[in-house]
Amino acid sequence: MADSPFDFRNGQRLGDVLQKVLDGAGFDHPFLLKNDHAVRLVGASGRAMAMTTTASALVMFTGNHFRGDGQGILGHFKPHAGLTLETQVAPAAGLDWSGVTLMPGRPFNLKTKWAFTF
Repeated sequence: MADSPFDFRNGQRLGDVLQKVLDGAGFDHPFLLKNDHAVRLVGASGRAMAMTTTASALVMFTGNHFRGDGQGILGHFKPHAGLTLETQVAPAAGLDWSGVTLMPGRPFNLKTKWAFTF
């Protein structure tokens, strides 16, 4: 979706768009990947992480359920204190999960690589 909080093709600061998604709740969304299959994150310090994958989808989750109340495991982190990038195989369409069903004797290959720059 061009010119939306979901348009990362030219890069965006997560902090600038986080409050525009799900009424400020943050991201928990799949992104279908095309040609490049790459993600690059750069912090304010200049440290960077690049990820490439052969997967057809990436789910981005921004720690929306963290509470920051000091209670239990989730209470030690404030909302949006973390980010996960989960590489996945998207279903062909609707409820057709045949493309992601692992069958005995049939190989399944998916590659994900990370590179860090300090």
